[in-house]
Amino acid sequence: MSTTSELRYSTQSEPVTARRLSWIHELGWKFPTFVLVGFIGVSVLVSTPFGIKGWEQVVVVLGAPALLVLLIFGARQARTGLAELRDNLTWWHGLWFLILISSLVFRIRDAAEAQSLPVDGYALLRLGPEAIVGFYLLVRFLRKGAILQRSLWQGLTGALGIYGIVCLLSASWSVKSTWTLYKSSEFMLDLAVLVAVLVTVESAEAYRHFFNWTLVLCGLELVWTWMGAAIWPQEALHSTYPERLVGVFPIQSANAIGASGAVLSIVAFCRLASFRGCKFGRAWNVLLLCFGLVSILACRTRASLVGFAFAVVVVMLFSRRAQVAAFAGLGVLLALYTAALMFNAAPGPGAVWNEVRHPSGVFVDFLERGQSRDQIESLTGRMEWWHLAWAQFVKHPVTGLGAYAGGKFGVLSKSGLGETPQLHSDYLETLVGTSIWGIVPLLSALFGTWWLLIRFVRDRSLRPLERQLALEAIAVLAVITVRSLVNVELIWHAPQFFLAVLGYAELLRRRAKAARLTFVPIFERDQLPTPAGSRV
Repeated sequence: MSTTSELRYSTQSEPVTARRLSWIHELGWKFPTFVLVGFIGVSVLVSTPFGIKGWEQVVVVLGAPALLVLLIFGARQARTGLAELRDNLTWWHGLWFLILISSLVFRIRDAAEAQSLPVDGYALLRLGPEAIVGFYLLVRFLRKGAILQRSLWQGLTGALGIYGIVCLLSASWSVKSTWTLYKSSEFMLDLAVLVAVLVTVESAEAYRHFFNWTLVLCGLELVWTWMGAAIWPQEALHSTYPERLVGVFPIQSANAIGASGAVLSIVAFCRLASFRGCKFGRAWNVLLLCFGLVSILACRTRASLVGFAFAVVVVMLFSRRAQVAAFAGLGVLLALYTAALMFNAAPGPGAVWNEVRHPSGVFVDFLERGQSRDQIESLTGRMEWWHLAWAQFVKHPVTGLGAYAGGKFGVLSKSGLGETPQLHSDYLETLVGTSIWGIVPLLSALFGTWWLLIRFVRDRSLRPLERQLALEAIAVLAVITVRSLVNVELIWHAPQFFLAVLGYAELLRRRAKAARLTFVPIFERDQLPTPAGSRV
């Protein structure tokens, strides 16, 4: 056996307890010093006029040690993950990053401004990255165009390809042809990057890096949003709803922030309740779960909260560990709820606790967001937009008004809502733009992704890593499916979450097809009996 093999063998056979003790020994004096500094910081925090008083001070003081321990171990696990990411960087990391950059918004224009000046300085920040991505794909696959074309028209990517072609064709009758052509080309470019990844990636291990890179980009964008809130605190709080977090530069809606928080939270939940044989950094994922949930609460997005709750239920259906984790979390919430009720009822010296509002009242206030009953029932004005959109669809049931332009220019701008970019519903936006010709392939891709992922996550012949990634993909799909009812998550540039999830379902489908047995991974093909009379 070579020296390298011996080293690898000795490292893998090292007892887990010894590795943990070596990590504790490595901390040395740093751990107690860090804890001491943390307690001093907490003491200073609770003694200053930051609005922290009463029971909030107790929560901060009691939670500080646990948070410090999580930060220490979480930072170490994050460093390991970043090192793994660095070692696996490849060309599609850059393309996927440029796709994200091209989707950032630095100014909001109404329909009239968009018509008078289609391309301004900020538009170049969008067109530049897209041009780089398109040119790179053209050069890289110049000699492999046939392979890329075959990959595009297969399975789930084929359904999205048909949707994209319908959108491009709708430019011929669109109310704003140039806008339809541009936005449809953007969607096809996003899809082309995914197809190029599927041509290159052949294993779940490799696709896991693509999936994780999508999460990393989402996390970085969310971290920068919080940093922007610290730099521009007044601008970061939405003027209509008090203390509702939004992105300042680039501009990011509270709904988008909530979507990112929900996706990060549900992936962290899946990894904390992972399948046997899959191990993840628990401290880091606890931090990620808390960070995502805090982001949802900070931007007060009801759809993201409902999407996260629905995703937890979906994950519980396929993971026994998720069931245990969810019930444990529910027990903790019930205990806190009971404690809050007891403290609220405490007389005399416990009067400081009487200042705490009833938990149900706090939750109702969160859902209401200071809106009136009429605003809540109209889904913040969406119902009115959807009625107008349906009226336009009835008038043009065969062709629609043009993809991506029908909602903005054919419905909203005529109603005095030119600054609203879309109808806040993937399905109404598609119906108004392309009628049934676009909605059918889009729904086929969505339902096909659901069906394949459910079949694969239940397939015990797959390896734990493959099933785990399928579980995470289902969780993310659950979040964006709920949000697609009241926002655009599937068709608007850039739908990176949807494409990453759909791409994994398509990868497993192609591997199963290559093995010539449904839902049997390729790595087991050599172990299967060869049918009589067939060629090997």
